[in-house]
Amino acid sequence: MTALKELWEYDKNYFSPKMILETTDSILREIIQKYLSPRYINEAVLRWKVNSQKLIDEYDSKPIDIFQVSKDALKVEKAIRVSRGFGPKTGIFSSEQW
Repeated sequence: MTALKELWEYDKNYFSPKMILETTDSILREIIQKYLSPRYINEAVLRWKVNSQKLIDEYDSKPIDIFQVSKDALKVEKAIRVSRGFGPKTGIFSSEQW
């Protein structure tokens, strides 16, 4: 089972932008460390908070709406890349692979 699936089964609320913003950094740090084990835990917490705020502000808390930006894959990629932590090194979002 993948780490994200384990976290989903533990508590689906950790995938809710509103809940992420209401959760203290220390609790998020514990959860992220336990389930995802990132290299830079403080940056991971900051990313979750910043990206959660962006999802609330720009996509009404619905991540799937990012894919409604356009039918053009490059425009969708651009919408994703402006999120904190998603850049040219994030291989799955690299247009060179398409």
